[in-house]
Order: sequence, then C-alpha cells, then structure tokens
Amino acid sequence: MYFHETGRDIAIGEDNHIVKAILKRVDLPSSEVKSPDEKTIISSIRAMLRKLPKKYGPSVLFSPISFMTPIMLGAIDVFQVVQGRDFLRLPEATLEVFWSNNYTSFGDFILVDREAFSEWIFKSNSDSRLILDLKPYGSEKHILTAKTIIHFRIKDPKAAIRFAVSK
Repeated sequence: MYFHETGRDIAIGEDNHIVKAILKRVDLPSSEVKSPDEKTIISSIRAMLRKLPKKYGPSVLFSPISFMTPIMLGAIDVFQVVQGRDFLRLPEATLEVFWSNNYTSFGDFILVDREAFSEWIFKSNSDSRLILDLKPYGSEKHILTAKTIIHFRIKDPKAAIRFAVSK
C-alpha cells in the first residue's frame, strides 16, 4: 500500500506541474461557455470544438470536476472508460477527459490539441519514468527515495483554448 501511495503522489505531482504550466501559458480564458447541464453538455462541447482553429485536432478536454455528472448523464452514449481513462467519442473528435480534483484544481474548461500544444519528456537511465532507491537505515529501517525527472514544454499555445464558465 505504501508503494502504491508513493507512486500516486508522484503522479499527482506530475499532473500539478502540467496543469500549472498550461494555466500559466493559457492564463486567461479566450472564450466563454454557459454553464452546461446534462441536457446542454454535448452542444456546449461541440461549440467549444468549433472555437479551436481548424488546423488543430482537439484531443484533450480539461474539465472541472463539477461537470462530471452532467457529462456522464448527458453524454452517456459517447462517454467511455478505457483502461481507467475517460473519453468522449464524438463524431468530430475523440477527447480524453482530464478532471480537476482536490490536488489539481482548475475551474475553466480547456480544450487542447495534445500533439501540437506540448511536449512531455522524461529522463531516466531505465525504461521506467519512476526512479526508486531503497537504502538501509539502521538494522530494521530503510529510506525510500522515489522521483521522476520530467520536462513539459509548450510548443504552440494557440493549440489550446480556455473557456470561462458563466452562469
């Protein structure tokens, strides 16, 4: 359990790093969307898709967690979970949905073309992103060091749009 929690904490740290970098670069909403409910969520997402310039292929939707229920109820025929990851499979695009949470907070929708927008590089001496070091500390204790070394670089900030949610 301890090792699972350690890995989870590192993943949360990576998520925070990426979201903070995105919010820093796409610092102000460039558009607005009326707060969707389960009846309007699909039309709202389609309206967001139309705002991204046609040269980009939207692939990720960052969504505030408060819209999880409207998305799941209103998009029941296009919402899928694949290997623990959430997707909206619309005719216009397949979007992986990344939800805000207590550890990675954001209140706006952000639509992104993952390939055009950014590059995520990890460095390791092995094939694993996670680097572990376990050293003895006394006769019955050990020190565990777990880390990742990543670099997240924004390539084209125009490949993302941030939508403020209005009431």
